Amino acid sequence: YNFWTFRSLETGISLEATLLALALAYQMRQHQAARMQATYQANHDPLTELYNRRGFMGPARSAWSTAERSGRSLSVILLDLDHFKQINDAHGHSVGDQALVTCARMLASAGRAGDVVARWGGEEFIVLLPDTDQAQACALAERLRLALADCPIETQNSTLHITASFGVAERAESSQFDD
Repeated sequence: YNFWTFRSLETGISLEATLLALALAYQMRQHQAARMQATYQANHDPLTELYNRRGFMGPARSAWSTAERSGRSLSVILLDLDHFKQINDAHGHSVGDQALVTCARMLASAGRAGDVVARWGGEEFIVLLPDTDQAQACALAERLRLALADCPIETQNSTLHITASFGVAERAESSQFDD
């Protein structure tokens, strides 16, 4: 026996423990990244990258609760792209997808930091507006309507202008979130 052979077992165990700790940390980071990716995919629409209906509900309920406690106004805009089925039938689903993405980008860029924008259904979008009364929400809806009509979509044969129908509602004192 000499010093190196006597200490080789301790060195080997230390090295093995270090490698095991590094491998475990790497696996935990991979698991955490996969979990975050799964959560993102569960709450976001893959085409538009906006919240989907499920993802919208968390921030919306939180904003509703805050508005209710503080007595502040809260409004919502719901919009539905006009004649969307005809766009898909006449120009194909890729142009329909392009129309959805164009609308989503316009809505996301037009909102404030605290607004919550989501794809509510097939061609429906919703915008939650904290600290916004109905008159302000109507004015924003009109600006959004004009901006959307001003976003042309180039197809192989023509330029398409999409329009949408808008609805606006404000939180009433006695209303519930689902109302």
